[in-house]
Amino acid sequence: MVQFTANVEKLGRALGRHPVWLRPARWLRQHWLLALAALSLTLLVLFVHPARIVALFVQANRRDLLVMAPCLIAIYFFKGIGWWVTLRRVGSSAGLIRAVYVMFAGRTLIFLPTGDLARIALLKETGERRANAGTIAGTIAFQELVYTGLVGLGVLPGIGGHPQLILLVIAMALAHAGVFAILLWKRLYDWAVGVVERVRFFRRFDDQLRSLRPAFVRLTTPGTLLQVLFWNALAVLCLMLMFNLAIRAVEGPRVGLAQTTFAYGLGHILGGLSLLPSGVGAMEAIVAGLLVTQGVPFVIGVAGVILFRAYNDVISALLGALVMLVGRRLGA
Repeated sequence: MVQFTANVEKLGRALGRHPVWLRPARWLRQHWLLALAALSLTLLVLFVHPARIVALFVQANRRDLLVMAPCLIAIYFFKGIGWWVTLRRVGSSAGLIRAVYVMFAGRTLIFLPTGDLARIALLKETGERRANAGTIAGTIAFQELVYTGLVGLGVLPGIGGHPQLILLVIAMALAHAGVFAILLWKRLYDWAVGVVERVRFFRRFDDQLRSLRPAFVRLTTPGTLLQVLFWNALAVLCLMLMFNLAIRAVEGPRVGLAQTTFAYGLGHILGGLSLLPSGVGAMEAIVAGLLVTQGVPFVIGVAGVILFRAYNDVISALLGALVMLVGRRLGA
């Protein structure tokens, strides 16, 4: 976090040395992926007409919107417990409350290029001394791979009705398994690190990359894996319920959980391949398109996914900021 703050201050000093009219251009050059994601989402909304989206939001079912809030809290509470299991396994000094605190506080940094890895700085800020950055990165990688794998399983209830997607799902599963294989097979991992470090920028992270794999391997014991699977399965269940509620809020009760789970599970994976921050723009279009195959009009699908995004990203970031503020005042 100290490094992040220093980078922000450095950016502010750099901007101060350039004319005002050049500052937007410099920002776009440094954050072009974020700008592209915002542009993609804007074009999607314009395509389906903003007035129709707003009308659906205004008419949204208030009860469904209200129930989405505890689902949101439960998602990151359960993920926090799952992450704590991994931290405990690698000898971290972080307790359960601190792990959950960092999980929520980390939502404020969701749109940074480092994404979930920003939790490393937050955990260090709270006094972590036993586990180094690479070890913590290993716990985050393990927990997020388990979580995204479980999200991807959401396609199974509906894949029978879409045989043309079976090969794609198999390819995605093999790719996910390939990441596990790289992290578990030392020779393959060392080769991958060597390839990455051909880029000079990544050579500064050699120590962290070298210590990531040992931490990851330590987490593959049956007891640890079962606990991480259990808590992340609860988080994914809450995630799928929240997404279903978002679609139902604008479409009505006729949309089933199996339908929305299939669309989100596949769309989440494919949206991530876009490399846009959190898949913004790409995931909305893909999931809305998949919902069309489930009988949901495209405009309603777009509105529902944006509503879900507002909760899972914007509101969770605000909640994370509140948790961080309270935690710092209490000396977390």
